[in-house]
Amino acid sequence: HIGQDARNLQVGHSYLMKEEQPITDFDEFVRVLADDIVPLLEEYCYEDYATLARILGGALVDESRQRVRHELLEPGRRDELLEAVLEPSPELGTLQEMVAQTQEDDDELEDEGTDDGASG
Repeated sequence: HIGQDARNLQVGHSYLMKEEQPITDFDEFVRVLADDIVPLLEEYCYEDYATLARILGGALVDESRQRVRHELLEPGRRDELLEAVLEPSPELGTLQEMVAQTQEDDDELEDEGTDDGASG
């Protein structure tokens, strides 16, 4: 999204690590997003909110008003923030969604296994 320098301007995974482990606490993730990642991307984009919106998504970046929707980073906005962060990559999901989908898949497999037409 940023052109020739894109490879040099990637946000490294270390932002999402703490003590050599992935961040698993949502509040810590929000802090890193608000204090480190968003400001870094704003700097990389040189206040080009169209590019920033392509990177972070239109739900998190208000391109027309040229601003990041920092209100989504406030406490109590977890679901809205997750939706906004996942919006540019609909193929991604939250752990809760993945667990729910896995349970549905397991239930379907179990139902197919017991519904084989044989009567007992």
